[in-house]
Amino acid sequence: MALIVSLSALNSHWAAFVFTLPLPLYFLISSIKQRAKNRLWYSAYADQLNQTLFSDRFSLARFLLQPNPAFRFSLILLVFSLWLSS
Repeated sequence: MALIVSLSALNSHWAAFVFTLPLPLYFLISSIKQRAKNRLWYSAYADQLNQTLFSDRFSLARFLLQPNPAFRFSLILLVFSLWLSS
């Protein structure tokens, strides 16, 4: 998108192109930095990627004690609506 903006600015006026040139450069540098960070993270934690941090068995208690407040609220509303309908 930034490249399209810069190229359309080049078609209109050369000064506009000069002022919009930092946009694609910023995104290019950001993508290179992010790729380097991803590679560093992968090399640092590659040995831990195959370890399981939780058991694969289903636990009803773990399912009901989700830390997400929206999940808890929807579960409370579901139980309340079932209680009202009975």
